[in-house]
Amino acid sequence: MNIIGMTATPYRNDERSMLLPVWAFARTVPEMVQEGYLAPLTWKPVQLDLDLAQVTTTHQSGELDYAETTLA
Repeated sequence: MNIIGMTATPYRNDERSMLLPVWAFARTVPEMVQEGYLAPLTWKPVQLDLDLAQVTTTHQSGELDYAETTLA
């Protein structure tokens, strides 16, 4: 039996395994843009009246994140 795993995020910030045992190939975002597979990135800052210090955080599956209920 052959299994093919594909992901857009093969590397985790916490350096834990993504459970994909063998990498056939990997491409960076700049490489994919240059080859025409992705559109160039554009950044547009958005100004918000939001103090993230007031937003509670959660630890789910070992990841620290903002609590959605507080963000709402």
